[in-house]
Amino acid sequence: MFCSSCGKKLPDGAAFCDKCGKPTGPAEEKREALWDGPQNENAAPAPKYADPERSPAVIAEPEDGVFEAPEASGESPLGFMTGILSEASDELIPGPAGAIGGGIKTLFSNIGAAFKDPKRLIPAFILCGVWIVLNILKASGKEPVPVKILELLTFANGGTGGGVMRIIGGLLGKSLFAGALVSLLSGNKAGGERLSLKDSLGFTPDVLFPYLMGAGAALLIFLFISGGAPRMAFMGGIAASYLAARAAVKEGFLKKLTGSFASKGKPEAGPGAAGFIKGLASGFALSALIGLFNAKKVFVIAGLVLLIGGAVLTILQKTGVLNMGKGAKAQ
Repeated sequence: MFCSSCGKKLPDGAAFCDKCGKPTGPAEEKREALWDGPQNENAAPAPKYADPERSPAVIAEPEDGVFEAPEASGESPLGFMTGILSEASDELIPGPAGAIGGGIKTLFSNIGAAFKDPKRLIPAFILCGVWIVLNILKASGKEPVPVKILELLTFANGGTGGGVMRIIGGLLGKSLFAGALVSLLSGNKAGGERLSLKDSLGFTPDVLFPYLMGAGAALLIFLFISGGAPRMAFMGGIAASYLAARAAVKEGFLKKLTGSFASKGKPEAGPGAAGFIKGLASGFALSALIGLFNAKKVFVIAGLVLLIGGAVLTILQKTGVLNMGKGAKAQ
């Protein structure tokens, strides 16, 4: 068959000309039946597409009421009759303030969702009960070896004394521990898969400096969340390491917050964000071990050296002064 408008040869049964976009003669009745609107009062209104510039296949309705396909659209408009079109849009990374605001909003949303499903809170309630019992035993002076071991394994002494800042830090550490426990018991692994050491702790030369920054930050954060008692915060460090390892392979709040400092306005954070979070995971695991020796000065000195040194080296890397190989300018 041939187009009645421009004369181009078309496949048999073609509804529109793929050169001029005009409807073919034999398909005129079919076109009217599909697009000219409902034939009875109960029929749904015909779809209208007002912006033909967004897609060469979207049909526009001119003022005279005659539907015409844009040039080179061919028969593709027929494919849109079976459903509603939607344009997917990637959520761009906001600045630090926007990332924090979004994280707070998500936090309250998750809390609300948890209370709608109380079964999810059972492990947390049980853990709180264990903490209360262990702290009562400690206050009464009844701390046999099994009790001390249980205190260590449950991070029971975090946030129980030593000043306001230590209490706040310890309570934050306890919340991280409870979150990690609930996550493990619910089987909520990253992407539904097991975490591998390479994906959660490993690094490449191009993200070495952000990795060192993350490790230094973890040492300082651990000292805070230990509530001033790093020796008893072993499991707090392990829990924080696990949560950071999950965050390294997921597109969540921590990666968005980290990426917001260098990837604002982009659809995803650069490799440096994941490198920093992997450094956090490694640093927290190392902190748990160092904490057993109660060496508080090590956390401060090593943490500051790694954090500040990593930041300076990262800036030099991004400005091109240092080149760590392909992809060195990680965001």
